[in-house]
Amino acid sequence: MDKTIVRTVTDLFTVYDVTEDGLCINEQGRTYGDIEADIIRKIKEEHPEAWEMLDYFGLEYDYRRNHRGDYFPTSWQWIACYYVKGGSEGYYFHVDLIALGGERKMIFLGKTLSESRSDAEVIQNALSRVFEV
Repeated sequence: MDKTIVRTVTDLFTVYDVTEDGLCINEQGRTYGDIEADIIRKIKEEHPEAWEMLDYFGLEYDYRRNHRGDYFPTSWQWIACYYVKGGSEGYYFHVDLIALGGERKMIFLGKTLSESRSDAEVIQNALSRVFEV
């Protein structure tokens, strides 16, 4: 029996329909490009101080080149946001998708030239909030 759809919901990673009895159906991932646009918009709007400290942030090079139009998976284990000290200067910011089987893929990458760990922590906290992790 078909259920009447009362609304369609778009969250950060997926789009789905909600039926009259509250069931979520027809879930599909959003494209990586759409997710990137929303993430950058949210950082700029909600954490402008962090955005100003970033030299760049967006889809990791391979994802930008090969997967921008691909759809984000609807089932996954975790998203990890963390920073690492650069080899010669500043900090890199990684956002990894960890699949249900444990496979890990870096999907977003950013950098600041700031040598301040405090600045890196401000950016890291902003990214964690924006990615909802």
